[in-house]
Amino acid sequence: MKSFTSIAYKTLTVLMVVILALTLVTPAYADTSGPRDATAGVNVNGPGTINWTNPGNVVSNNNSYATVAVNGTTSEYLQATGYGFTIPASATINGISVTIGRFGTTGFGSDVRDSVVSLVKGGVITGSNLGATGTDWPGAEATANYGGVANLWGTTWTPAEVNAANFGVVLSVTSTNNRTASVDYIQVTVTYSLPATTTTVTSSLNPSNSGDSVTFTAT
Repeated sequence: MKSFTSIAYKTLTVLMVVILALTLVTPAYADTSGPRDATAGVNVNGPGTINWTNPGNVVSNNNSYATVAVNGTTSEYLQATGYGFTIPASATINGISVTIGRFGTTGFGSDVRDSVVSLVKGGVITGSNLGATGTDWPGAEATANYGGVANLWGTTWTPAEVNAANFGVVLSVTSTNNRTASVDYIQVTVTYSLPATTTTVTSSLNPSNSGDSVTFTAT
């Protein structure tokens, strides 16, 4: 009977150690930061010749607009940067999403369209152009989404590059008619994952009876 009790108690102890060990193992997991607003908006040289007016208005969703009047032409770049991300250095960047609040003036249709929507890495326009879809902008403000939780825009990203003040987004627009494009905000969301961590658990299975002590050491 004593032997059976000892075996049963040791089995229970081992089970408790396994359960404790499992609770101290953290799997890799995905996290999201954003959407965040830019802290700077400027006009920079782009594919066109028409400058944006009040580009600094894109830093918040407040119905104050950066605008450009395009008449059968293409605009310069509206560039938004300074998103203030603090992605951990050990993270892997999985995807970047951009949300733009915008509209175009209408005549016989809006006829304002994306020419370029791209990301800025280290102050340089990098990766895929996810604009140029051929879709007319709406005549009243609405959101347009680009990228996604698993979309890296045709390049690779480190946390430091995303956290940098010169990380951002550029937008250029076009129209075949005399139209004005208005942009309220350009927001960015970053999806990333952190590495798994493992905690080692050791135990000293000394008891021979149910009343004896057991020692656990977790590191």
